[in-house]
Amino acid sequence: MKVVNKVLPVLFACFVVMVSILATSQFSYALQVGFLVGDVYVTRGGTTNMASMGLQLQKDDIVKTAKGGMAELNFKDGSVVTVKESSKIKIVTVYGGEQDSFSVMTGIVKARFSKLKKESHRKIYTPTTVCGIRGTEFEIAVSDGVDSKVHMIEGSVELQNQYGTSRVKDNDQAKIPVAGKPEMTKDDGTIDKWKENKDKDFSENPSASAERLTKHLDVMKERADNNSESISEMKNTLPEDGAGDKEKDLEKIRQVISTESVVEDDMFMNQAATGAIEHVLENFDRDKKEIYDNFLKIKKESNTVLEQQQKNYQAIQAVREAYKKAYGEIMDSHREYMDSIKNKIDKDSVKPRLE
Repeated sequence: MKVVNKVLPVLFACFVVMVSILATSQFSYALQVGFLVGDVYVTRGGTTNMASMGLQLQKDDIVKTAKGGMAELNFKDGSVVTVKESSKIKIVTVYGGEQDSFSVMTGIVKARFSKLKKESHRKIYTPTTVCGIRGTEFEIAVSDGVDSKVHMIEGSVELQNQYGTSRVKDNDQAKIPVAGKPEMTKDDGTIDKWKENKDKDFSENPSASAERLTKHLDVMKERADNNSESISEMKNTLPEDGAGDKEKDLEKIRQVISTESVVEDDMFMNQAATGAIEHVLENFDRDKKEIYDNFLKIKKESNTVLEQQQKNYQAIQAVREAYKKAYGEIMDSHREYMDSIKNKIDKDSVKPRLE
């Protein structure tokens, strides 16, 4: 009994320490691998290694699961993303909060997101759509032919791309084809079955997917060129120090922020498309030379568009900073002017009246 009485406090102390460590580690990461099965790989900086439980993920990391593999990713806010077998995703942003985002390049992902604060936002990108998240549970799939599908479980998701927008609510499903707008679908089958059928269609007629991808890239290129022109105009119309219409200057800043969002979304969507095309090339390798060569050409075109999008993104961020700085100087100048008027009024009000 004496031995037991001595051991129990020690065990209890160890338990307290373990709980403390777990509680601390729970909030010491932004995004990490919480659980995995089978072969799961993480590519970082061009180097690919086997994933391990507890691995902290960083921006631009690519997580890939082999056949029979699965990875569960845990966000700091309690959100969970399950990357199913034969899937590949890329971590787009990791802020350690409610704006962490990723893109699905191929395969199937199930996500359960905690409810976000009003000012927060989170996005998931596929090659064909941007999913705006506010706290919800759903599945999303990208087929070998680069089409996407969203199956809601609970909540709602805003879908948008270059061709249109749509909202998917509880138990609804939406398909987003390459070079097409998001559309609601009455398909009651599982998302796994949808992907299986789409993959089969692709293997039987890959040229149809190649044609749609080429059309889609033409649209992306045109948008990138238009955005480049808009950004150039913004550079030439910066607000002037202490001059001009402040409301108009504020509207200019809003336009810059809006343009930045569009440029960012296009860039991340195209990154996902490039990853999906790489998946096609890996599958066909050089056994089917005609198909391989066709998609290799598409990948080069996609990379060219992506380069322009990345330049636009860097340029719009620079313009945004310039606008913010200029607007800040305008408001400071305006504030000083108003203070001087106020001080003058105060001084005048206390002067004795001359009879």
